[in-house]
Amino acid sequence: MTSEEAPADELGRRVVSGARWVLLLRLGSTGTLWVVSISLARLLDRSEFGIAGLANTFLTILLVFQESGLGASLIHRAGRMQEAIDSAVVYAAAACTGLAVLCLAAAPLAGSFFHASELTNLVRAIALVFVFRGISTVPQAILQRELRFRAWALILLSGTLIQGVVAIAVAASGGGAWSLVVGTIGLEAWCALLAWPVAGIRADPRRASWHTMRELLTYGRGVVGANVSNTIYTYVDNIVVARTLGPVSLGAYTIGYQMGKQPVLTLTSASNALVFPAYSRLRDDPDRFRRAYLRSLRFITVVSAPIGFGLAAVSGTFVHVVYGERWHAAAPVLAIIALMGLVLSVTATMGEVLKAAGRPSWLFALAAAQTTLVTVAVILLYPHGIAAVAAGVAGPVTVVGVVAAYLTTRLLGIDRRQWTEALVPAGVSGGLMAAALFGTDHALRSVSPAARLALEAVEGVVVYAAAFRLVAPTRFAEFVAELDHISAFSALHLRLRQALRPT
Repeated sequence: MTSEEAPADELGRRVVSGARWVLLLRLGSTGTLWVVSISLARLLDRSEFGIAGLANTFLTILLVFQESGLGASLIHRAGRMQEAIDSAVVYAAAACTGLAVLCLAAAPLAGSFFHASELTNLVRAIALVFVFRGISTVPQAILQRELRFRAWALILLSGTLIQGVVAIAVAASGGGAWSLVVGTIGLEAWCALLAWPVAGIRADPRRASWHTMRELLTYGRGVVGANVSNTIYTYVDNIVVARTLGPVSLGAYTIGYQMGKQPVLTLTSASNALVFPAYSRLRDDPDRFRRAYLRSLRFITVVSAPIGFGLAAVSGTFVHVVYGERWHAAAPVLAIIALMGLVLSVTATMGEVLKAAGRPSWLFALAAAQTTLVTVAVILLYPHGIAAVAAGVAGPVTVVGVVAAYLTTRLLGIDRRQWTEALVPAGVSGGLMAAALFGTDHALRSVSPAARLALEAVEGVVVYAAAFRLVAPTRFAEFVAELDHISAFSALHLRLRQALRPT
């Protein structure tokens, strides 16, 4: 049986405590995945790298169907948790079995569709991932619901390290595209082994209730609909590129897309893992809900702006130094997706607001619209190359982000001044920084790429800080005061704690 809801005066403390572990998880996981990505890009030939990315795309698309919103439903649920756990376990087992069978059956079709016979056995092996995920879904959701982020983070972080070591070892031994798949199987097996004993819960499938299962799926269907739509939008570009432009183009596109999106995604995913359980407890207190959202949004924009603008400005040099000259085609994709990441840093947390406020259907509608627009744009633009495909993704994401901001304004009662304070200072400062970096990057072409990138990293920090102080001196002074006492990431903890404190 899960623990009781945290008292209001303990909520902020528990969020602060959990934030340290979630941020450690996201930073550690992202760092590990970067090392793996860079290592595999150098160890594998471009075709093998593209096939590995394609297998990962197939896996990610199918995984979204397994949970069916169960995790979000368990986190959001207000009572009768043991019934919910018993029922969720039955559904998770049935879903994972069905998807494993589907994976085995669809493997030959996947290889034929993408004209890559080696993909067939990779997809068959992926069936193991569904089995392990079906085991760990419920206990991981309970750990998040109870704000036990330390235990949850340690499981996933250690599993990610195992995944990285295994993937690089398989690639170094000549395993080719199998490296990513075997690494992912290792991660999921580790999580399945530890999740239940760490969560400390029990389930009896004999007590499963169809009524309770239907309650979970009723809430979850909006979430899973949004997840399915978001997964399609995330990977429809990969599928089109792989099908029409080939594995080499897919490899370059994957590098640009991942490096452009991953830094900001790391920050927002860490924030979302924390704020959804907290927002769910604040849904009946609009004032605290609004303050919690705005405080987290202000911090996220200050940190994400220099990342997005900076990567866009020096994308060519960055790709040359980190991945090598042979991947130069990834540079324009990186620039476009890095700018799209700025939009996602603002809109990602809005989805948690809609879920916590009991509006998952709104989230689904937004996701469906975004998927439709992205699919049409990618199909129309792919003949113009992978940079055009990236633009076809970024445009619709921006348009739907504006609509999401309007809905969030309605739900939380945010006025124009509050939006301006949250978004404008960081945006203007980041734009000025990008202009300076762009000029430096072109003026110093005679300097070695590695030295130029190191100089630009220092320049970006200095210019962004100076611009932010000039544009918003009060906000800058407050931010520096926080940094005098705590780290930049702990500032987010403090802001959340203040927002969640009862008035």
